[in-house]
Amino acid sequence: MILVIGGTGFLGSHLLLHLVKNKISPIATYRTKNKINFVRIFFYENDLNGETLFEKIKWRKCDITNYSDVEKSIKGITKIFHCAGLISFLKEDFDDLINVNKLGTQNLVNLSILKKIKKFIFISSISTLDSNQNNNEINEDSNWDNENKHSPYSFSKFHAELEIWRGMEEGLPSIIVNPGVIIGSGITPNPSNYIKKFTKNKLVFYPSGNISFVHIDDVVSCIFKLMNSKISNQRFILVSNNWPYEKLFRSILKKSKKKQFMIKADKKILYTFNFFGYLLSNFFFKKRIFNSELIKSVCNLSVINGNRIKSFISFNYKETNDINYF
Repeated sequence: MILVIGGTGFLGSHLLLHLVKNKISPIATYRTKNKINFVRIFFYENDLNGETLFEKIKWRKCDITNYSDVEKSIKGITKIFHCAGLISFLKEDFDDLINVNKLGTQNLVNLSILKKIKKFIFISSISTLDSNQNNNEINEDSNWDNENKHSPYSFSKFHAELEIWRGMEEGLPSIIVNPGVIIGSGITPNPSNYIKKFTKNKLVFYPSGNISFVHIDDVVSCIFKLMNSKISNQRFILVSNNWPYEKLFRSILKKSKKKQFMIKADKKILYTFNFFGYLLSNFFFKKRIFNSELIKSVCNLSVINGNRIKSFISFNYKETNDINYF
């Protein structure tokens, strides 16, 4: 029996649809019951048999930070997709990020070892990988550099990965998947939704760095094949393209046929925004939009290599010469 942790999220909902289309009746977790209806609507909108397919899913309420909840959720389970997680780049959310991403994963790993789960796939992030100072390319051999400044999100995901590596050492067959920005339509919020909203402004600022992305269909297809393979105790990056933000934003605007002004926002401009964000957060009790770690990320020119996966399974990324699937 397959369990999808985080079944009501953007990735989880796509994975569930893929599973039921492949005649698998999975169990999925949720935290808030009303979010299940969003998955139901997603199924209806994306498949003519959506109603029938949706009924093949069994739902279990689970807060992964609660050991007892996790223990109940994995009863009778043999394989786990861990797609749940909290995303935030705000320092004030640090404790919540650690609680959900690190301690939640710790609970899942401990109980998976205890219950002898046959395979565990964890969806992490490329933000846990640092480029070598002498090489601008990031691949599966790239490691976390303690000397670099990292966002609270990256820190929490890195420590979640440490729990997975520990699980491998203790006999839990696992795979860590590090996708780039996952694009595509589906349950909101999702990255494509945020990007399209951002480009609706009449004045669009674009960062000076690169964005490394992968389509949601590629991620789902890949992790499904990995789960059904004999591969374990490996890490795989999933990135199909490395584009400058300028190319991305111009492509989206070209498709929408909108005429907006675009201004390149280098580090100096973004640090200026960060300063005013600091003032606003202190005097008007608003959350800061920028921080130094996020600025570093969006101005990063590193290229991320996602080709290693092709040597392990039969897989090719979707064609991304245009922007149609944003």
